[in-house]
Amino acid sequence: MIEKLKTNRGYLTYALLFYCTITTLYWLPLEFSVKHRARLCQDLILPLDRQGSLTQDSTSQAHDFPFKIWQTAKTGISTLDPETQASIQSWNEQNQNHRFEMITYGSSESYVAKTFAQDPALVRDFLALRDPVLRADLVRYLILYGDGGVYADLDTVCLRPIHTWVPAGLKGKVNLVIGIEGDSLGGTMIKGFSQHVGLGQATLAAKPGHFMMERVIERVLSRLRMLAERQNSTLTTIEASYEDVIDTTGPGVFSECVYDGLSLITGTNVTSSDLTGLTEPRLFGDVLILPVTAFAPGVPHSNAGGPEDKSALVHHLYKGSWKEDHPFDADEGKSEDTGS
Repeated sequence: MIEKLKTNRGYLTYALLFYCTITTLYWLPLEFSVKHRARLCQDLILPLDRQGSLTQDSTSQAHDFPFKIWQTAKTGISTLDPETQASIQSWNEQNQNHRFEMITYGSSESYVAKTFAQDPALVRDFLALRDPVLRADLVRYLILYGDGGVYADLDTVCLRPIHTWVPAGLKGKVNLVIGIEGDSLGGTMIKGFSQHVGLGQATLAAKPGHFMMERVIERVLSRLRMLAERQNSTLTTIEASYEDVIDTTGPGVFSECVYDGLSLITGTNVTSSDLTGLTEPRLFGDVLILPVTAFAPGVPHSNAGGPEDKSALVHHLYKGSWKEDHPFDADEGKSEDTGS
């Protein structure tokens, strides 16, 4: 009898949510794209289990990020060195209620083909891309847009549980978490960034379908096509330098997109002057920007605190092994390196 009552309540809840969703979609302005209508529909209708009752995930995570941790590697975990495996383990130990997902070069193709089946042009371009570093950058944005959760580079160590990253007073208000990676503090711009305050993409937390991730994906794909055209090549045969990686798929283009997105959210021109010297998390709409010590403790610039600092959440080790196959341009200046 109790189970039947739960089932009936579940169906009634679902019916009410479905009615509200359809009504909302009907009255949306015509300018609201089909893709955003679909995403809104997905977000408004809570998942149901086979008995029609609300699932545990849908209730416990109503205001949380998806309980997923994503990392990418060329091959499986077993082929990685002990230090990298220890870094991976830190994410599991600190977040035991999260599901861990390792996306390899091969599995990224099936993930993108399935998740973005309704966008054949995107799937085609991703599958054509062969440079593993450019692909790894792009797939993190696709994962966070498609599924959400936390993305972390292999050379990162989780210092604090993910549920502590968003201040208690902001729970339910944050849909995207980004950390500052470099702050010139009014001095010479740090290499690798197009802004005096550069934003990192080695660790990110997002809820699925966030417009900022969509903007990043669109701009990255555009930059990739431009790079191929400039080299008179294709996405498959691109040869990317260090600078190409930074500006086409990495923290350079990512920072540009975030600043543009923050400006759109606030209706003001958000620049590095709004973030320089940041010592506390700052909310722009639903985007939380964390101080440099949060995701980049120990960097030799930016007045960053060390990994032992209480505000340090993730320690980025900056192994930067990808640079071996993506050398600096010969005419590159001597501005300070980020260590990415």
